[in-house]
Amino acid sequence: MTMGSDVSLRGRADPREWTRRQLLAVLGVGGLGLGGAAIGGRMATDPQDAETTAVDDEESRRLAEQFAPDVYFDRYEKWFMTDPRPYTTEQDGQTVVDGFSALNDYTQTFEETGEPPEPVVFYNAVQYEDSPLAVVQFWMYSVFDQFTTNFHWHDWEVLHVFVDTETEEVQLYVASAHSRKIPNNEYLDPNAQPAIVTELGAHASGLGVNANPDRFQRFPNGDLSADITNQVIEGVEELAELPLAYGLPRDENLTLAFAMPELDGQPLYEDDRLPDVTREAFIDAALTVRSFEELSSPPTELPTRETGLHFTAATNASGDADVEYDLQPTTELEHIEDVTGPMLRFEFSVPDFAEDAIAGHLTTSGVPWDQPRYENPAEDITDPNHRRVLADRYEAIDYGGPTTSLAGALGEAVQDAEAPDGNGVTTAATGTLAFCLLESEPTAAPSVGGAVVMQDVDPGEHRLTVNAPGTAPYSERITVGNDDATAETPTERETESPTETSTSTESETGTSTSTESATATESATATESATATESATATETETSTADGDGTAPTPTVLGADGQVTLVANENAVKVDGDSSDGPDIQRVAIEDDFGGRLFDFRPDSPDKFAAYVHTDGAYTTEIRDSEDVPGAYRVNPGDENRRTIENPRTGKASLAEFVANITTETSEQAPAFSGDGDDDSSDDGDSDDDDDDRTETPTNGDGSDGGSGGGALDDPLADPGDIDVSGVTGLQRALQAVAASAERAVERAEQSDTRGADRALEAARTRLEKVGEALSKNDFDETLDMTVQNRLEQADRRIEQALETETA
Repeated sequence: MTMGSDVSLRGRADPREWTRRQLLAVLGVGGLGLGGAAIGGRMATDPQDAETTAVDDEESRRLAEQFAPDVYFDRYEKWFMTDPRPYTTEQDGQTVVDGFSALNDYTQTFEETGEPPEPVVFYNAVQYEDSPLAVVQFWMYSVFDQFTTNFHWHDWEVLHVFVDTETEEVQLYVASAHSRKIPNNEYLDPNAQPAIVTELGAHASGLGVNANPDRFQRFPNGDLSADITNQVIEGVEELAELPLAYGLPRDENLTLAFAMPELDGQPLYEDDRLPDVTREAFIDAALTVRSFEELSSPPTELPTRETGLHFTAATNASGDADVEYDLQPTTELEHIEDVTGPMLRFEFSVPDFAEDAIAGHLTTSGVPWDQPRYENPAEDITDPNHRRVLADRYEAIDYGGPTTSLAGALGEAVQDAEAPDGNGVTTAATGTLAFCLLESEPTAAPSVGGAVVMQDVDPGEHRLTVNAPGTAPYSERITVGNDDATAETPTERETESPTETSTSTESETGTSTSTESATATESATATESATATESATATETETSTADGDGTAPTPTVLGADGQVTLVANENAVKVDGDSSDGPDIQRVAIEDDFGGRLFDFRPDSPDKFAAYVHTDGAYTTEIRDSEDVPGAYRVNPGDENRRTIENPRTGKASLAEFVANITTETSEQAPAFSGDGDDDSSDDGDSDDDDDDRTETPTNGDGSDGGSGGGALDDPLADPGDIDVSGVTGLQRALQAVAASAERAVERAEQSDTRGADRALEAARTRLEKVGEALSKNDFDETLDMTVQNRLEQADRRIEQALETETA
C-alpha cells in the first residue's frame, strides 16, 4: 500500500498493512511533531481559575433541561446510568453506597423487569464569580465498570457544558474519558445539542456532535465534521494528523478486549455476596479475554461497536428514544459520603513490581462532590488550546503553564516481507488497544488512536509498562523533564531497560507466554481512522502553543526515538547479556537489519540487560559502558545458541569482532539469500580457489607486513585492488576478505596494539568499500542486494566506531 495524497478515509484502509515509515509519518514522529500543545494534557501547572458559586435551583433546572444530552449505549452494555440511592447503607455512621449491594440488586431488578432500573442523570450547575461563564454538569452513575485493566465498583461519568449566560452560546463540551493521563473528548464552539456515545462497560463519554450522534468520529469525513476539536499530533503534509483525545476505540475499529475482574482468587460472579450475579451479568464472553498471558497473539475477531439502547431526557422526549431518563439535581445525592467495595484484581498477570502499587485505578474514585472538578469544571479541560481560548475570552479561566508529558507511537513487530526468511522485521499497527501504567503514579491509561500518550507527568524517574492482549508487556524506565517542568528533547531523554516482570518462561518451541517485560521494537501505529486526509480542527480559533512565547515544550519520547512496538507472545524471544565480569553497561540499543533501531534503553543494573525481540529478526546489539565506549554483538534469535551475549565487552576488539561476524554470516548465507542455493556462475578470478587455505601473513609489531604474502584474500592487510563480485561466489570471497581484516584487528586490539588494530580496520574498511562499489555494478537478486547493503552499512558504522575509540 502506497501512502500519499490518495490515502483513503477511515474505514477503508487496513492499518495492519502500513509500513513502519508510514506509521511514523501518521504520528509525526519523524521530527517528533509532537509539540507540547499537541500531546495532550491541559498543559497547565496549577492554573488559578476563579471561584465558582452554585447556580440557583430554577436556573440550574433550566440549563439542565436545555442541554440534557441524548445517550447512546453499546448493544452489549450491562450497566446503564441509574439512581444510587436504593443501594445506600449506613456504615460507621456514614451513608455509603455498597458495591456488593449495588451490583447484586441492580442485576436482580434488571433481570426481573427486563428494563434498565431507575434511569437517572444528575445535574449540577456552577457559575464563575464575576463572569458570565457558567457550567452545567451531567453526572451519570453506574453500579459497575468493567474495562479490562480499569474495572471497579461504581462508576461516575460526567459531561461539562460551558455556556455564556449573557449570549446563551455554548463555549465548550468536555466529555470525561478514562484517565487524567489522557485528553478528554472535547469540542470548542459547538452548534449542536450534546449527545454522548458511551464506551461499553466502562462508560467513557465520547461526543456525538455531528449528524451521526450515535457514533464517535475522530476525523471529518465528507459532510460530517469530527466529534472533537482537540489539537493534533503534527504529521507529514500528505497524511492525516491525529487529534489527541481518548475517543471510543470500538467505534474506531480497534480491537478492545475485556477482562473478568477477580476477587479473592476467583471470578467476581462466584462470590457468595453476589447471589443474583452470574457470568451473564458481565460483558459478553465474545468480547472477554480470560487470560492475557495465554493468548499467543493479539485477538482479531472481537466484534466492533454497534449501537444499542438510546436514552433521552423525559423533559425532551420526542418518541425516538428507547428509554427516557429523569433529570435530578446532584444536591439530592450529596448526603452520600462514600462508595465502597474491596479492590478487585486482574485475572491476567501484571508486572510483579507489585500489583498493589499500580492497582489504585481498580478502586472506586469516591463521590463527585468530593472532587475538584465538581466546583471547578475547568479542571477537566485537557486540551491546551481549548483552555487557552477560554482564558482569552474569560478572565475567570487561567491558562496556567506547561507541564511535562510522554508520547510514543505504538505498533507490533512482524516479519518483513522483503527480508529473507527469519532475517528481518518491520512494524505494523496492532489494531488492538493497549493499556499503559506508570509505576510511580498508579493510574491506568489506554492508548490513544495508536499512540501512547500521558499528560501531566511529574518530572523525574518513572517506569512505564504497556500491556495488550496476546503480546509480551513492554516496560521501560524514563527520565521526564526537570524541575522547571521542561521536558527533555528526544536526544537528551534517557530510558532504562525493559525489566522482567514475571516468573513465566518461554516454551520449548520458543513461544513466549511470559509476562516478562518485553522491550519493544521501534515503530508507530495508528488506527484505521488515522488515514483521514483532514485534521480535526473544526474551529476558527487560532492554533496556540503550550507557552506564551509561541514555542511548545518537547515531550519525553518513549521507546527508540519515540516508537514502542509490542511483540506477539508466539513470536517473542528473549535476548539478554551478563556483564558481571566485564564493564558496567550503561546503555543498550538493538537494531534489526531491515527494521532499523528497535530498542534504546538503560539497563536496570550495569551487569545485566534483557529485551524481547521478534524471532524473525537479525539483530545488532550495541552496548555502551560508563565511559560511553561502544561494543557490538550479532544476535540471531532463531538460533537459541545466539540469544545470549556472554561476557560482553566494549572497545576495538568487540567492534572488530562484530565486523568479522556479520561479514562471515552474510558470506555463509549469500547463496540462500540469492534464491539459487549453490552458485556456479563466475569465479572471482583469483588464482587461489581454496578460500579455506588462506595463510596468515606475518606482521611486525606495528601491524605492518612482515613478508610478501599472496593476493588480497591471503593478506588481511593488502590492498584489495579490483574485487570481482560478478557472482555470488565472488561476493562470498570478498566478504571473507573483509572478515579476515577484521579478525586481524581483533588480534591486534587484544594485544593492546592500537596502531596495528587501526591499520587492520582501515584495510577492512577499504575492502568493504570495494564490495559496496562492486555490488552496485552487479545485477544481484533484489533480496540478496538489499540484505548485503543493510549489513555493509552496519559493518561500516562499527568500523568507524572502532577507529574512533582508544579503548582496546
